[in-house]
Amino acid sequence: MAVPTSVIHIYNGSVTLGGSDGNMVTETAVGGNRILIELNRSSESNLIRLAIRATTAPCYLIKITSLNNKILLSLDAINWTSEIKIFSVGTVNSIFFVKSFAEDDESYGDIVGALTIEFYAPV
Repeated sequence: MAVPTSVIHIYNGSVTLGGSDGNMVTETAVGGNRILIELNRSSESNLIRLAIRATTAPCYLIKITSLNNKILLSLDAINWTSEIKIFSVGTVNSIFFVKSFAEDDESYGDIVGALTIEFYAPV
């Protein structure tokens, strides 16, 4: 099986469109630099600006999906859904946004949500 020459990573912190800044988000649910979303019951969180970029060469047909539908995604911070698609991601930041919401009866504490990323990369 061929190994991709480029992979995709998500970055948080201070990220700029077309830049190469930000802090790489960990790819595991425990420890590391995770995406943290704070919210209260019966509310929606503030939106969080994230970046996605490839390591060495553009990747294509990227699909980012929220696994539990509690994390909403947007390319423009206006239209929100549980899945976004990006045709191409290069070696500089492409920006997208996430937010979440809580129902009246949500329990308090850490709840781990997950995003999956599917893409085609050069081999």
